[in-house]
This record gives sequence, structure tokens and C-alpha cells, in this order.
Amino acid sequence: MLTEEDGLLANQVRMTLELSDGTVAVASSGGIDILDGTEVVRSYGSGELPYSFILCMYEAEDGTLVAGSDGQGIYEITEDGVTQYYKSDGLSSGSVMRMTKDGSGVWISAGSSLYYRDADGIREVELPESAGSILDIQIIEDEVWLTKSSGLLIADREELLAGTSELRELSTEYGLTGTLVANSWNWLDEEDGTLWLCTNNGISAIDTEHIPTNETEPLGAVSKVVIDGETFAVSDEITVPASATRVTFEFSVLSFTPGEKTISYQLEGFDEEVSTGSASLTTEARYTNLKGGDYQFHIAICNEDGVEGNEISLTIHKEVYFWQTDRFAIVITLAILLALILIFAAAYRYRVNRLKKRQAEYKLIIEQSLHTFANAIDAKDKDTNGHSIRVSKYSREIARRMGLSEDDQDEISYMALLHDIGKIGIPDSILKKSGKLTAEEWETVRTHPRIGGEILSEFTVIPDIADGAKYHHERYDGTGYCEGLKGEEIPQKARIIAIADSFDAMCSTRHYQVGNTLEYAREELLRCSGAQFDPDIVGYMVDMIDDGFVDQVKQESEG
Repeated sequence: MLTEEDGLLANQVRMTLELSDGTVAVASSGGIDILDGTEVVRSYGSGELPYSFILCMYEAEDGTLVAGSDGQGIYEITEDGVTQYYKSDGLSSGSVMRMTKDGSGVWISAGSSLYYRDADGIREVELPESAGSILDIQIIEDEVWLTKSSGLLIADREELLAGTSELRELSTEYGLTGTLVANSWNWLDEEDGTLWLCTNNGISAIDTEHIPTNETEPLGAVSKVVIDGETFAVSDEITVPASATRVTFEFSVLSFTPGEKTISYQLEGFDEEVSTGSASLTTEARYTNLKGGDYQFHIAICNEDGVEGNEISLTIHKEVYFWQTDRFAIVITLAILLALILIFAAAYRYRVNRLKKRQAEYKLIIEQSLHTFANAIDAKDKDTNGHSIRVSKYSREIARRMGLSEDDQDEISYMALLHDIGKIGIPDSILKKSGKLTAEEWETVRTHPRIGGEILSEFTVIPDIADGAKYHHERYDGTGYCEGLKGEEIPQKARIIAIADSFDAMCSTRHYQVGNTLEYAREELLRCSGAQFDPDIVGYMVDMIDDGFVDQVKQESEG
């Protein structure tokens, strides 16, 4: 027995490796010792290695000794010295648990991350989040076998490198006697294809050439449909009342064969993509605020060996109120726009003729009409109720404190009331979606400033009224949308509205967020000053928070 007393760097030895020159490399918690027989001829410890705890080793074709450390990546050791490969070389994790040679390349396990190293360098190989920590790597013909504590993951080698592989999982039902042991060394008998594995309940042997498959077709069923808390009988066609706000499909797997099952479902006409999850965890699908119309609900079951089961399809008909139809919405929108145009035209004519006595009356009519239209815009999404009016009040007060004229204050108030008019062009299925928006849905939402600008582009009664709708999502540093304007390229009134709009959005409770405190919003305004917001204007909004003006507006809105 050899110990530290015989010259070893440490007694805690992780592995030994016979090298091509007949010497033996010993990896330990203290570094690497090279033995010639029982004599330590060379050592690489804390003086030569950035971190001396070594987990694994292999010898390259040119005789280079390659070692994986428990925190500082990979070391290549030659007579010329030690070369380290870590974060700047492509490793995001420094704990290298296992390295397995594969032809001209090497597979590298760094805990929950998998890498492949070849002449082009080190690159990470994509794995699903459920893969967990990779304990060992075996190359068996054209497949890569990844060992984790709960079993084995098998993938086609080329597909895994290309990021297109579907991993197959083997666990206890395929012959494993228990969970696999970390830091153990498993062995593949290349003559008969048996893979010997260390478990917490003895040794398991897997015949890699004859892996059993589960050919039983899994069965699934929709157990019930719940509409606003009331359970409805399951049938091929289900009618949902127009007043319904939530529809829940509850389903289950009726197959009791071993192995994990996958369930996929989609409400055609609402879901753009199929949702897939574990059948043991995914037991229902919920939908809120469905528009009136016809939908198809589909369910499919599949076992882990790829055997598909029965498919279920239900027809869902959501009734509609007349006022929910697209035709009604178009008529009302056009009527409001026409009325608004006529009111603005009349107000402008009276202003030109200096009929001061009637000016105040028409101004009140204009403001009430704009407030009505702003409420109609906000009513498209109940979460934004009162948003446009609050933004209008904040914008007017900022303009007043900046010393702008009464006419400018009026104009910015009107612009702010209509800043979200473009949202009438965004589908309700996106605007009222309860879950996270997809990238495509988010791009659709980001078009509402352009839509608003186009709607108001020919409305010339109020100068530049389209600017508020068109530019309120531009950023002072030029990274906003839709035009990417920067600094004073953005109209001043739009820069004011952008601050008021962002502040109210931060403090508002919506279906996807809980409203933030005034203190949080105040700090965000200051933090984003000069980047998202005009630094010369932010201070006015902060003063409005500090002197209670914002509290007064919020109380009026809630009352």
C-alpha cells in the first residue's frame, strides 16, 4: 500500500491510469502522482495546478495526460508544463466529472452540462433540463450512453452532436437493481456488449445489444370538462355558453404498464403549438377568455419507447354575444372615430373664429369624447382599465411643470389619451392571453405603436396627435421600437408620454404581474434615466411621486 508517507500528494485517490510508457498516473484530492513501479517519480500538486482536486484522467494519442479537476476545468500535462482549459475555452462549469474518448474527439461531463471537444475546440451539447447530472459516458457503436443516478440516457451520436436527438431513458424496469452511484467506474464488455453498472443495490448488467421495449399502446381519456366550476358530461361536441370565462379539460392515462408516458394536447383555433408534458404531471388544460367560435381539442398519448396510443378529439363551440362579434366592433369603432373627427373639426372651426364664449363648452365635449374613447380602448383589456386616463393626467402635469403652454398641455393630454389606440388592431387571443407570450405573439404586440400611428396619421385637427401613439415605445438610447429613434430625434411630447406610460404600467396589477410599489417604480425611473428615458424629464415624474401628486391621481382613478 502506498500513502502520503511514501510520497503521494494525498491518500484520497480517485483513479489510477496506466500510461503508454509503463508508468501509472494516480489522481487524488492533492493532484497527480506519476509512479514507476512503487516509486513516485513526478508530482503535479497545488504548485503546478490551479486547483489540485482531480476527478478523472485519460491519455491522448500523443502521450499528453489530460485531467479533469473539481472546479477549474481541464488540465493538459506534458513535459513542457500544464495548460488549463476553462471558461474562456467553452466550459461553463469547472467540475469535470468524466471524460470519454470517442475517435478524434472527447465527450466531457461537467455535472448537468455535456460538452464535446475536438480539433475545433470545446462546445456544449444541448440536453433537456430533466437530464440531470451526467455521472459517466459510454460510447457503444453509433450511440452515446449517458449515466445518471436514476438510470441511463441513450442518444444517436451524430444527432446528439447536431442537437436533434431524442433521448431514450432506461430505468429500473429495464433491469437496473437500484440508483447508479456517482464517481464509480462502470465497464463495457466489448465482446458480448454487456454494460456493468455500479448501483446502490449491487451490480447491474445491461445487454446493450438487446434492450427490451414496451410495445403496449397507452390509453388516455378526457375524464370531464369543467366550465366556470360546473362539470359537464364529456361528448364529441360540447357547447360553451357565451358568458363562460374558464374552460378546463381534465384527462388521465389509463395504461398501467411501466415507464413514463408523454401526453400532448392542443386546442386548435386557440393554441398555436402543441403542448407536451409528462402524463404523471400534466392532468389538465385550462383556457380563459375564449372568443366565440368553434375549436377542436386534441389529446395524444405516447410511451417512452415511442409507441403511440389512442387519439381523442372533441369539438368545442363557444357561443357569442352580438356585441362580441367583429362586425359590431368595427361599426362601433368607426362610429366613434367619425364622431371624434366631427367634434374635433367643430372645435377647430370655433377656435379659428375666436368664439371664446363657446370655446370652453366645446373643449369639455372634446375631453369627454376623448375620455370615452380612451375608456373604450382600455375596455378591450380589463387589466388596463383607467390606464390611458392616468397616463394623460401624468403627462399633462409633467408638461405644466416643464413650463409648456396651455395649448401644449392640452395637446399632450389628448395624445396620451390615444397613445394605445393601436391595440384595437391586436387580436384578443394575444392581448388577453393569460400565459407567457410566444416570440411571434410578442412581435405582434410590438406593432401596436405603428398601427396607432397609421390610424391617427390623417387626423390633423390636433397637431402631431399621432406622435404619442407612434413613438411612446421609443427609448432615449435608441433601442426602442418601432422606429429606433434616439435622444431628441424622439418628439418631446412622446418622450413625456413614454415616462408616464412606463410608470403607470409598473404600478398596475395585470393578469401577468402584480403592481409594484411607488418606491420601486421611482428607483426604476432613476435607474433607466438616460437609457430608456430622457434624463431631463425623469426628474419631473420623480417630483410628482415625492410630493403626492401620483397618490392623488391613483385615488381619483380607484374612486
